[in-house]
Amino acid sequence: MGQSEDQRAIRLLKTYSPYDNIQPQAYPATLVESSLNDSQVMYWEPSKYVAKLRATKTDTNPLLLRMDLTRLATAARADATTSCTTSPSSTRSCWTQLGIER
Repeated sequence: MGQSEDQRAIRLLKTYSPYDNIQPQAYPATLVESSLNDSQVMYWEPSKYVAKLRATKTDTNPLLLRMDLTRLATAARADATTSCTTSPSSTRSCWTQLGIER
């Protein structure tokens, strides 16, 4: 979140932080996807987010973390090939939540 001495700026930045806005409440089924080699988001950030969400949420809906250990996953690398290779996992997760059996 950077360094800021301005308390107003710090409060504003926290409104954008998914991690800082986790509250004890019910959340929908969630699939969090990231990559070990992502240059924009370090691998521990989504892991930390999922751990806090699991400890805080009040429901029993699925909360899954999918971490790609092999490929770059930045927006710059998100091409058609990347979309096609990650899509089946995401699609299967959505179908399951909708009750669609294959």
